[in-house]
Amino acid sequence: MMEILKKNIEELITPKLDEMNLFLVDVVIGANFKIQVFADGIPSITIKQCTELSRFLESYLDEEASVPEKYTLEVSSPGMTNPLRVNQQYKKRIGSTLKITLNNGDQVAMILKEVDNDTLFGLRTKIEEKKTKKPIKKINEEDLESISIDLSDIKQALLHFNF
Repeated sequence: MMEILKKNIEELITPKLDEMNLFLVDVVIGANFKIQVFADGIPSITIKQCTELSRFLESYLDEEASVPEKYTLEVSSPGMTNPLRVNQQYKKRIGSTLKITLNNGDQVAMILKEVDNDTLFGLRTKIEEKKTKKPIKKINEEDLESISIDLSDIKQALLHFNF
């Protein structure tokens, strides 16, 4: 039943998101009908847009027979520390450093340069962990190896912050 509700919400909200120049990242339905909708946009989603989406969904959920009277609805951005899930999130992060865990367990760090439908293109780099007070050396991109990673090979991709 939860999977059907999730699919119904995704189908309902996708045209609305398209109309608002936004995209769906994920729908999560938890215990006690806590419904979380994560959406984003380029450059980003606003609080006003989250509110509009929430009201749009509430009118559907209030009429939906499979949803109890007491449910919780949260509409928000996925947040910068959460894993990237959909192609548009990668496109939004071009120029950023990503820390990627592959399905085989290997970890790769890359400066994302380009994204197509199913592949990331970028420059392999090292993750600089800030443990000392020494300034981090500026990376010379000409010295980095070009790499490509198929989206299907990615278990998890996170933004990496150097601060």
